[in-house]
Amino acid sequence: NNSTMPQKRGEPEDVSCVRNDEALHTNPKNKKAKLHNNNKRYPLLAVSGSGRVSVNEMKDSSNLLDNLPSLLQQLEKDGYVLLRNFLDRELVLNARKRILEDLNEKGLLCPDLPLIEGHYVKDCKNVGLIHNQILAHHSDLLRVLENPRLYQLFSSIFALKHPHLPSSDLRANTFFFKWLRALTKDQFTGVHVDRVYMGSSAPTLHTAWIPLGDIRIEEGTLMVCRGSQSSSEFRDVHENYGKSRVGSDGVQSGWLTADPSTCCGSEQWVSTDFLAGDVVVIGVDVLHASSSNQTTRLRISCDTRWLPANEQPSPMFAVAEQNSSDEECSSEEEEVP
Repeated sequence: NNSTMPQKRGEPEDVSCVRNDEALHTNPKNKKAKLHNNNKRYPLLAVSGSGRVSVNEMKDSSNLLDNLPSLLQQLEKDGYVLLRNFLDRELVLNARKRILEDLNEKGLLCPDLPLIEGHYVKDCKNVGLIHNQILAHHSDLLRVLENPRLYQLFSSIFALKHPHLPSSDLRANTFFFKWLRALTKDQFTGVHVDRVYMGSSAPTLHTAWIPLGDIRIEEGTLMVCRGSQSSSEFRDVHENYGKSRVGSDGVQSGWLTADPSTCCGSEQWVSTDFLAGDVVVIGVDVLHASSSNQTTRLRISCDTRWLPANEQPSPMFAVAEQNSSDEECSSEEEEVP
């Protein structure tokens, strides 16, 4: 019950510090990890749900971090921005390790294979990470999911989107609930827009999709239908499906379709192989999905939702503000009732 959750975590930092573009450059701490897709040729055919779809390569926009107006322009044009190496890779891998240790203690991982690779046991069908909010709020995960760089990024985006509003109204807040997920073989996420799940009460809401480890397309990566949030081609979709609300199951009833090839042109779907430290920011109205996991490795990721302080989310979601007394998350593990 979200009513028992704390509404805030400390006080937000002064927004002046988030206007410093230098703080948002690609993270220099990351070692040069090699991309999986060095040998991939795009467009390629990706398995997603009940269909196959031609996928182009997702554009890396991390070079725009020193030009935030251009970054926002790219986000509003394509509906997404990919930021390579935005978070400290070691922090992300530590979060992944903590998740896998928890799953290993429950007997869900193969004991004779390296833990960090996340190979699940044969009869594992549904890991159920999204219901484990205690794990999602472990300090190792919060150092990633509520990283100061994310607060800085979204505060800067909101300030650019609403230059006429006072800076105190535009400090970034994030939902207390974390959409932590682990996909097993053949699992996927169908085509949807986040507005169906989040409602219309927070028009500036954005999602940060964070891969918790290195993830190849064949393991179930985020796929975005580029430009679908504003294209006239999707006007009927937004007027009808986009104004609906998810049903009682909370997941599949919010999907537009389980086959992405039926709703977007072959040149519009984009994806890529991801590395730990990458982040994708998407808007609330862009159509997106995931490719299917075709491997015996868990695909682990997390969605975090962000909105400015002057917007209130649906009553079912509590908000966590940045703690100004710490640049890192608290070292104490928090439990959700």
